[in-house]
Amino acid sequence: MNKIAASLLNVENSEKSRVTNQLIENGLTWVHYDIMDGIFVPATALSLQDVEKNVSLTEKHFVDIHLMVASPPNYIEKFKHVADLITFHHESESYEVGLEIVKAGSNNAYKQGIAFNPKTNVEQIYDYLPFVDVVLVMSVQPGAGGQKFNEITLEKISKLRKYIDGRGMDVIIEVDGGINNITGPQAFEAGADVLVSGSYLCKEPTKERLNSIKGK
Repeated sequence: MNKIAASLLNVENSEKSRVTNQLIENGLTWVHYDIMDGIFVPATALSLQDVEKNVSLTEKHFVDIHLMVASPPNYIEKFKHVADLITFHHESESYEVGLEIVKAGSNNAYKQGIAFNPKTNVEQIYDYLPFVDVVLVMSVQPGAGGQKFNEITLEKISKLRKYIDGRGMDVIIEVDGGINNITGPQAFEAGADVLVSGSYLCKEPTKERLNSIKGK
């Protein structure tokens, strides 16, 4: 697949729609919206109104909602009308509740995903995979942009790719954090399908930057 998603986390509110439209003009189709509640992660970011505003002011794109929140079901209900994909964190709920959420959401109109933090083992995510469309591998600790890519992520991507393909599953591997012209090609080579790039891409939202993440 080899797609790029833009994270607007570090883009000023007044610039979000301009940057989004510039990236879309240059071939981007996927935008990653980080939702933070100040509880699951220390920071807060992007309200429902922020997302709705950016969607209304920009050309059509795939709306990827990444919930870094302590009570995912409440936020899923709030964002489902605007989302093409909603992903929540394995670490935000007990294992049993997390599985209940993905099982309950498997027939919804939007796609659903499960995310996991750098300290979480890949094997803890396997039971979610039959019920989700996307698995989001965090290559940095969630909650802040501009962090350095954790190289152990490449091994996790490879493990997931082997597990997913070996069982004939149709699950997209998305990677978020520290993605640039060096780490992007490495992540794709390891087996990723979608890479989320924030600071590297949005500071210079050009076709050249998009291509460089793919190693072109």
